[in-house]
Amino acid sequence: MSRQSRSDTWPDELRIFGLKILIVMVAALSILFVGHLLSLIVTIFVSLLLVLLFSPFLDAMNRMKIPDGVGVTIIFLVILAFFSFALSMIVPLIAGQLLPLVDTVSIRLSDAVSGSPALPPFIAAFVSETNYETIIAFIQANASSILSGLKSGLTSLSRGGIDLAWGVGSTIFSTAFVVVFTFFAALDRKRIIRAVFAVMPDQWASYFSTKRAPVYAIIRAWVVGQSKLAFLLAALVFSGLHLLRLFGIDIPDKFALAVVAGCMEFIPYLGTVLSFLPALLIALGISTEAVIAVSILYAAIQQIEGNVLAPFVVWSALDISAFFFLVAVSVGGSLGGIFGVLVALPVAAMIQIFARDWLASRSLSASS
Repeated sequence: MSRQSRSDTWPDELRIFGLKILIVMVAALSILFVGHLLSLIVTIFVSLLLVLLFSPFLDAMNRMKIPDGVGVTIIFLVILAFFSFALSMIVPLIAGQLLPLVDTVSIRLSDAVSGSPALPPFIAAFVSETNYETIIAFIQANASSILSGLKSGLTSLSRGGIDLAWGVGSTIFSTAFVVVFTFFAALDRKRIIRAVFAVMPDQWASYFSTKRAPVYAIIRAWVVGQSKLAFLLAALVFSGLHLLRLFGIDIPDKFALAVVAGCMEFIPYLGTVLSFLPALLIALGISTEAVIAVSILYAAIQQIEGNVLAPFVVWSALDISAFFFLVAVSVGGSLGGIFGVLVALPVAAMIQIFARDWLASRSLSASS
């Protein structure tokens, strides 16, 4: 009897087991599907965020009888001109310093071979005391393993080149998609806003409609503040490079380096570091003293920018704290890469408005 009752429960157990397997498979397929759609969702979100950032300027152009299609085209042309101008300053700097840098490296290598006292004493002693015959004998004895290592290294390098080409192609395609989607979303931005408000509860729709003006004010304050900060940083770099001449260090292309620093300032927290790289490349082609002086100068400028200029020029205008700024930049960089870092500050200021209103409503409800 007990055996019969056990056999009767088997279909139920099999059905439950099959249902569990089906749930696991559906969950796995859903995760895979969402993973494939995640890049598309992020791209659409970036486009809508760009439309939000463009909206104050498009509204200003509408008041001047300029339609949205022409307005968004003008904005994209201004952005393209900005990046083209920045690249026109950076590329000649790097290209113009490669040959002097190669010449300097070749001179140092020739000094290393001859054991010239121009090298530091410990390096010159190491080079002069090196037994090159032992090194050559070791290479001959282990030629097969060295060749095998070179082969695997070249294979990895070729795979890395393919991955790099794929990544560059994907970035170009994603950028083109963002531009196209942003353009058409900007044309229909008013319809999109009405559609979003239509599906919202009436209370939410009325609340968000009253917050359009503060959000637009934040975007304008961010653009104006970043422009002022870029100008101040460019002036600071230009003045600092001129001051180095008092110590006998003359860095060429001072104006170009200042313009690069100003353009890079639109990348929060990392702009000064990125603008330091072409200056360091120029200093490497001059002398060790120039490298040390330029490093100290840019480190001081970064401290002034992070502790004096940015808090008073941008953060105070957006009413955002340094801690919230660092959190916003970290989260934006992890979610959206370089674009996330670029828009982290205005987005954080917008979120802060909604968070303050939410906390105020909670305190009112708690007091009542």
